[in-house]
Amino acid sequence: MKKAFWVLCFSAATANAQYFNNNAFQFSLGWMGADTTIPYPYPNAWPTTDLLQIGLGYQYALSGYSLWWITQSGVSLGYARNFGQSNTQVLAGANALTGLRYNFATMAWRPFIMGGVGLFTLFSNPNGPLNANGATASQAWMLFQAGPGIEYIFTDEMSFQFDAGALAMLDFKNQARFSYVAKLSYLFYF
Repeated sequence: MKKAFWVLCFSAATANAQYFNNNAFQFSLGWMGADTTIPYPYPNAWPTTDLLQIGLGYQYALSGYSLWWITQSGVSLGYARNFGQSNTQVLAGANALTGLRYNFATMAWRPFIMGGVGLFTLFSNPNGPLNANGATASQAWMLFQAGPGIEYIFTDEMSFQFDAGALAMLDFKNQARFSYVAKLSYLFYF
């Protein structure tokens, strides 16, 4: 009986993880579809290829350990898609997102769904208009993201998380753009 009690205690501690921690810090590596969602020669094509995203995030437990407030930001890197410029030109951008995440389970494996609103900016758009200095202007989109994910708690305070999502992006001048994103993250709870 004593052995069963100790086995239950140790397995429960690992499975339930951060039950004394309401905050999580996140490092992420992700990918966002761009040229794979709208091919050339579409008149409103993306100015960039698919983007590599490197980012940071923060999560806070709002209600128990099921509902979390999330905020994420990152740097995006892709190549220019423009017939008049070199396709080796790197386009840098930034993205930010805030929203909610709901965990369907609170054990070691945690499937979840999350959604939020944010901003995606390219610091220069080779297909866009020129500014007063003759350089290409930046372009920004408001974005809405929703999608599923799964988190695996591998110690009391650390986890790996994979999530994917559909994006709707608005710039209020053109038709809405639709894309997708996938991200692998390392989180630690405190």
